[in-house]
Amino acid sequence: MAREDENGEGLLPGEDPEKRRRKQERTREKGGRRNQGNSEEGRPRSSSKGRTTVSSSSSHRRESDQPRTPRRSTDISISKERRPPREIRAKRRSSSSSNPPPSSSDQGDVSRHTQSHRSKPRPSRDSQPIRKTRKPPSTEMTKNRLSKQSFVGATSVPGIPQKGHDDEAEYDDNVRIAIANEVDVDYSMAGSNKPVYQATAVDPSMKPRATEITKRNSMRKYGVIGLLLSGAIALIVVIVVQQTKKGGATPSSLVPTLAPTFQRETCIADRIQNALLSDLFVLDDPTSPQSKARDWIIFNDTLGSLDCTASNLIQRWALATFYFATTKDNAKWQGCAPTEDPVDTDCVGYTFADSLLIPINERTYIQDQMDEKQWLKHADECIWYGVICNDGATNVETLHLYANKLKGTIPKEIGVLTYLRLINLIGNALTGTIPTEIGLLSNKFLSLEVNTNQITGTIPEELYNMKEIEFIDLEYNEMSGTISTRIGELTNIRDLVLGDNIFEGTIPPEIGNNIETVNLLLYENNFSGSIPPEIGNLKKLERFFADKNALSGSIPTTVNNLSRLVFFRADSNKLVGTIPDELYEMQSIDYLILNSNQFSGQISSLIGNMKKLKFLYLAINDFTGRIPTELGNCISLREMRIELNRFTGPVPTEVCNLSFLGLKLAAADCAEEGAVSSGLGFNQCDCCTVCCNRLQPEPLCIEKKGR
Repeated sequence: MAREDENGEGLLPGEDPEKRRRKQERTREKGGRRNQGNSEEGRPRSSSKGRTTVSSSSSHRRESDQPRTPRRSTDISISKERRPPREIRAKRRSSSSSNPPPSSSDQGDVSRHTQSHRSKPRPSRDSQPIRKTRKPPSTEMTKNRLSKQSFVGATSVPGIPQKGHDDEAEYDDNVRIAIANEVDVDYSMAGSNKPVYQATAVDPSMKPRATEITKRNSMRKYGVIGLLLSGAIALIVVIVVQQTKKGGATPSSLVPTLAPTFQRETCIADRIQNALLSDLFVLDDPTSPQSKARDWIIFNDTLGSLDCTASNLIQRWALATFYFATTKDNAKWQGCAPTEDPVDTDCVGYTFADSLLIPINERTYIQDQMDEKQWLKHADECIWYGVICNDGATNVETLHLYANKLKGTIPKEIGVLTYLRLINLIGNALTGTIPTEIGLLSNKFLSLEVNTNQITGTIPEELYNMKEIEFIDLEYNEMSGTISTRIGELTNIRDLVLGDNIFEGTIPPEIGNNIETVNLLLYENNFSGSIPPEIGNLKKLERFFADKNALSGSIPTTVNNLSRLVFFRADSNKLVGTIPDELYEMQSIDYLILNSNQFSGQISSLIGNMKKLKFLYLAINDFTGRIPTELGNCISLREMRIELNRFTGPVPTEVCNLSFLGLKLAAADCAEEGAVSSGLGFNQCDCCTVCCNRLQPEPLCIEKKGR
């Protein structure tokens, strides 16, 4: 009689019930509640197609098993028998002689189910290539993939090694296959010494997936790791920023994992941001001069030795910003711009300092070496063309780029160059305004020369804070506004050049405080009012140009204090009255230009005292009386224009005699040649080169031939 274990299941001959129990426990631990489907009521029944099946009815399940979700019922052909394990075969051979075979009725029942399979050919294991994949460890997912139909027999699938209840069972990912799992069955009752297998249909399209719990655990694990990494990076950035703001480099001991390149780039970018004078957003604009200069410093500067602590870092960045700001629309400088040519033929000439030391007729033009003079090259910025640093130091003091085809604007970052003392940008195509940040420059700032550009706006108020400034040259631009009364605070100013702009308002009387002024050029603007008497305080004044404005009133008598005055131009205004006698006493004057006003009265005989007078322009006024013979004492006279007035009488012979001394041009209201000069407004002149007639509806001037 067949032996049974404690669950009533048959034991193999010689099989230890305790080992059987432990094996079943291991099976349940690995696979969970796997369908056993091998109870006594589930004995195999012969299939009508010669195939062996095992019923998966719920009555054959253990009470602890959960209902299975059927996916697909599939009949799978059993094409190969699998030999039982070596230990089982040994036990069978040892016990075959002592144990009687099972009854014929029991044996035949199983034999009928397995007989049909024994005759089938056994395919080769290598007949089908198999891609092996680990079976998912999840018991529940494995249950859901099990077919509702199972098969019993010594089964095998071509190319599939069978591993029974092992969770590492393997399957083919490419075709629908059957995997045979060993079934616990009473072999003594089955009448066969070979193990019985349960075949299960597997769908390769159903890839192994982790359970939801496994997913959630993985997400938690990676989430915690991500938070830790983010916190570490944030801490490093905070340390770098705080150390940089304190003016030092970030200690390597605090950020041991921070790459040196990243440390350098971050520190340099932070210093540049702190030095920025423009709005912060310009650094986010890759097309802005400030952003281009920063990127050049970090990534392209071939000097290569700059780091966060370099003393000239901000200075070099500010100069690079100036370069990018003055190359608008890809404009190229006249000379010494960055180029790949081995020799820059435009990068020639002498420096500003040389121009002060070498006479014009002795200057020589020498080809400069490109790698030294060109901007944005590896050389120190103090060697760049037009950049001059102070002796024994590396601080920029002069920026001299005269007529170099600069196009663009003056950036605010010019104020970063706090040691700058001279700016000469004459003769370029600069637009925009003079930045107010210019007031941040050194108190020793001396010169701002930007004439012959297209600059607009007003004179920045901050400019009046530069008490040491000596030169302000803004002529030939499009600037507007008024001259502030604070102009009187610039007591050291020598040249105030505002000509050919759109300035308006009056000439402030505080201008008389600029006692060092040598050149006061206010021509071609819209100034109104009178010439302030305080101008007489400018005892060093040599040139006074106030022509082509809307000035009114008379010439102040205080002008006689201007003992050094050489040029006095006030033409094309609305000045009235007579020429004061104090003006005739100024023997230093070479140019007296008062035409196109509303002067009246007579020319004083004191004019003969002006021995140095070379140009006398009194045309288009309302002078009357006779032309004084004392004018002939002006032996330096070269041009005399007294036409379109109301003079009477001929031009004195003494004046005509000056033609032998150098008088080249003489214009008067002279009658036709040979006529008697008796009519009002007609002056006989034998030496005049131009004769005019103001009595015509349109004054007519004719150049006389042979003169």
